[in-house]
Amino acid sequence: MAEYEAKVYQNEFLPVGATDVNAIVSFARRSQGVARGAAGEIIAVDTSGSMGKKLNTARATALAILQRLADGTPFALIAGTHRAYLAYPEVTTGSGMDLIDSATRARAKEALRRLVPDGGTAFGTWLKLAALLFQSASVPEPRHLTIITDGGNRNELPSQLTAAIDSCKGQFSCDVLVLDEQPHPELEQIAGSLGGKVVVMPPQDQLGPLLDLLLHQQTDAVDRQVQLRLWLPKDAQLLYLRRVAPDLEEFHPSFDGQFALLPSADWSDEEREYHLGVRLPPRSLGKEQLAARLELLQAGSARASARVIAKWQASESQAEPLTPLTLPQAPREEATSLLNLDADTGRTEPAADTQLDAGTSKLGG
Repeated sequence: MAEYEAKVYQNEFLPVGATDVNAIVSFARRSQGVARGAAGEIIAVDTSGSMGKKLNTARATALAILQRLADGTPFALIAGTHRAYLAYPEVTTGSGMDLIDSATRARAKEALRRLVPDGGTAFGTWLKLAALLFQSASVPEPRHLTIITDGGNRNELPSQLTAAIDSCKGQFSCDVLVLDEQPHPELEQIAGSLGGKVVVMPPQDQLGPLLDLLLHQQTDAVDRQVQLRLWLPKDAQLLYLRRVAPDLEEFHPSFDGQFALLPSADWSDEEREYHLGVRLPPRSLGKEQLAARLELLQAGSARASARVIAKWQASESQAEPLTPLTLPQAPREEATSLLNLDADTGRTEPAADTQLDAGTSKLGG
């Protein structure tokens, strides 16, 4: 069973006359179940023209993943360019996935050997084909896609990629292995939205432990229907709310009374950090106020809660250093062959990915 933890990093002390409160709020998910792999695995190998000799590394990585899958696991291989092709199994009807064993591993290895670099890149087509394959085989959760690529989206509009990602949310998780030291932003968008990670490919002698970590997920692999809920007091003004790790996203919430709900992508075992700024009316010396509360909800129930506090003091010199506040949390209640997907040219208080850059992580009052 997965558990969530909330932490607040802030300097809660304000000099008399000050009005602005800011904090970093962190939510972390940790599974408590027995480790096991995904119920189904698809590997999408970039075979665009830019891969060149890097395709050899991609082949070896895909084969290493196949070696780690338990016998009987449904799997498939996608060859990805500006279109998506089913590289294995070679079928024309029925399920677009095969069950792995020694014989199918050998056939998949041969399919990898036949891949050649050519064409462009449209990640959205790869994602949509993966969704079709999982559906064709009726694979239960958790379902996992591994993308092995060297670059960015060259033959697809950002809106097309976003639409493809949105259509895949809740269907599978996705990790991206990058054969480049500088991953492109769209890779972060894909993995972040689909409950996965972007990882720069390590040397081959360090690849094994990385694949073990990515493939052997916990029983509670992904939590669905996750939202953030923000509460502000009557006289407060929201200055900003943005996710700062593992990727960047600015939120512009609409309030219904004292609350605002924000969507959040599916959560696997990971940590996400949010930068929150609130403006309050100035208070007199010694006053204390709850400036904001940010909660993580799953299916409407609070799984973790973070409180941001403001205390007015005599002068800035008395401000305490930035320290984390950890809050206890309540327990949880309980495809077919050659499928070508072309890239389309008042308020009262209710009862109730990651390192930041130095300028963001050290917050003053």
